[in-house]
Amino acid sequence: MYMPTHLDDTCLIPHLKNEITNQINSHPNHIYTLCGDFNRDIALRGRQNYNITTPPQEEDYQWKNFTTSLNLEYIPTNTSISRQGGYNYTSTSLIDGFYIHSPDNTKFISTTNTNMNLNSDHYPVTLHVPHNTLIARPPPLTNTPPPRILNPIPPENLEKFNIIFFEENSTQINTLTTLLENHQHLNPNQWTEACITLDHIVDKIS
Repeated sequence: MYMPTHLDDTCLIPHLKNEITNQINSHPNHIYTLCGDFNRDIALRGRQNYNITTPPQEEDYQWKNFTTSLNLEYIPTNTSISRQGGYNYTSTSLIDGFYIHSPDNTKFISTTNTNMNLNSDHYPVTLHVPHNTLIARPPPLTNTPPPRILNPIPPENLEKFNIIFFEENSTQINTLTTLLENHQHLNPNQWTEACITLDHIVDKIS
C-alpha cells in the first residue's frame, strides 16, 4: 500500500480506507496484514528534518484512529530507522511498516535491515510470521446444486422390501451381529462364517 502525498492524488485516500474497512468488516474472523509506505508517522514518534523535530500531525492521529477502529495494530520494528532522505522524513522516521489484524497480534514482529539498501531512501522492513500460522485466501464460492435422485423409489415399495427382507433374513443378521459383538478377534473359521453370511445378506439386498 502506498498512501498518496501529491495533492491531486489525496482524493484517493478515502477510497483506500473504504476498501480496507469493507474487506475487514466482510470477513472479521480472517487475518489481515497491512503493509507499505504509509507516508504517516505510524509510530507517533515525530519526524525529523535535519535538526528540527516535528511532532505527530493531525493526519497522523487520524490514521492512528482509523487503524485502531478496525483493530489493526501497528507492529513495532527493532530500530527507529525505516526511511531516509526526503523533505519531511529522515532516517529516524517510521513511515514504512506493517499492521496486523489477527486473534493474537502479539505473535507478529517486524525488523528493519539497515545493512541493505533496496533504493536510495528506504531500508527493508520484514514481517516475521509465527510458525503454524495459517494465512490463506478465502476459498472461492461454489454453487453446487444438491444431489437429485432421478428415479426415487416409492416409499410403499421401500416399506414392503424392508418387511420382506427382515422376515427372510433375520436369522442370518442376528447370527452375524452376535458373532461380531461377542468376539473382538475372529478365528479363521469364524471369519469364514462371517464372510459367507455377509455375502448372503448382500446378495439378498441386491
